[in-house]
Amino acid sequence: DVEGQVKAADNVHSLIVTIKRTMGADGNAMALNEINRIAFELSHSQSINDKRGAVLLIGHLADLMGDDDGGAGGGGGVLIRYMSYLRAVIPCPDQSVNAMAVEAIAALLLHAPESIRDAHIQDELERCYDLIRGGSPNEASLVVALNQIEAICRLTIPLKPATIEEALAHCEVLARSP
Repeated sequence: DVEGQVKAADNVHSLIVTIKRTMGADGNAMALNEINRIAFELSHSQSINDKRGAVLLIGHLADLMGDDDGGAGGGGGVLIRYMSYLRAVIPCPDQSVNAMAVEAIAALLLHAPESIRDAHIQDELERCYDLIRGGSPNEASLVVALNQIEAICRLTIPLKPATIEEALAHCEVLARSP
């Protein structure tokens, strides 16, 4: 049940915050390794319920991105891993899972360490634009790409104002294509 999954994701978030405060880097790394394993398994499952669980788990951890240096990549490793898990989920036959995944991707970008945020926002938008320009035969993928552009722009406009103009130009290309 979705309500139970949301509660579980909230509990994992609280647990990670507590581990960060009390156990230091070793405890944090151990907990994140286990969460990464779970998120990977859920996101790559054929079960829609598992996919929803992966999205909820990752979405609830987004605000911790800026706290985690992720090793030498300055947070990039964790961000890239979670983004790839979310991309494995979409497009999903369940539109609510697609919507949650799109919001989770935007939230990850919003909370990414400042040093890498703009590059990752641009990379993710480019993925969406390429899908639109390529005229994907999968209509669900186009809808997800447009929703993702909207979510990224909505959440990151204060950080990167030029994003909206670029997004609108790409959406216009889609609207005018046959």
